[in-house]
Amino acid sequence: MDFRSSVYGLGISMSGIIENTSGIGEGSMGSKSWDKGHGKIPRAWFNDNDFITSLTPGEKWVLTCLTTYVWRVPKARSKSPIENTLCFLYDKKHLLVAHMSERTIADKCGLNRSTVCSSIDKFDDVGAAVKVPGKRGRKYSNLYILGFELRDKSGNSDRLFSNSPVLSTGGKMPEDIMDFIRLNYDSQNNKLYFHVLPGYEEYIGTLLFSERSPLIQKEESVIIRLDRMRRQISG
Repeated sequence: MDFRSSVYGLGISMSGIIENTSGIGEGSMGSKSWDKGHGKIPRAWFNDNDFITSLTPGEKWVLTCLTTYVWRVPKARSKSPIENTLCFLYDKKHLLVAHMSERTIADKCGLNRSTVCSSIDKFDDVGAAVKVPGKRGRKYSNLYILGFELRDKSGNSDRLFSNSPVLSTGGKMPEDIMDFIRLNYDSQNNKLYFHVLPGYEEYIGTLLFSERSPLIQKEESVIIRLDRMRRQISG
């Protein structure tokens, strides 16, 4: 399925939104002003997360870069289509997204582009970063959906796919859930976290982030943790 042809809820085509035509989005992420900001890396990455421990140092650095450059600006400061859409996805859809070219990621991480590409393919395969492809060419960048932001009276909290119980126990996000996210992330309908997915009869957020999710292979996760405990005792 070619997601480049999907239409945003804002009435802007994929090809128009992923193109860096005004220096906003991926372009501003590479600017000095954007680089002065701070990203958020979860501490739980370092605590019994089988997905994170499976990554090579280069892959960890790429994931760290994407997570650090998540767009967290709620209101657009210009009429740029890409800036307005990124703000819409964060402010209205509560999505944690990054919009960066593979070349920019490679430059920032000090890695070759092939390492970045293979890392992103791995993230997209397991669901750590759901990739929405841009058009081919130097002027275009992919959009990466990394998770959700939950908001209540006590404040905001991140729900990163890379830190979900499903991935942290060695599993992967099902293909049908990833496809649904790609097709509906920009719609004007319900926030994806609270959308009941057909065939599951449960919120997407609950399926991915509940410790009781049926997507978690509990018997395998217990074996994995027992093996880790044995290694720690013997080591």
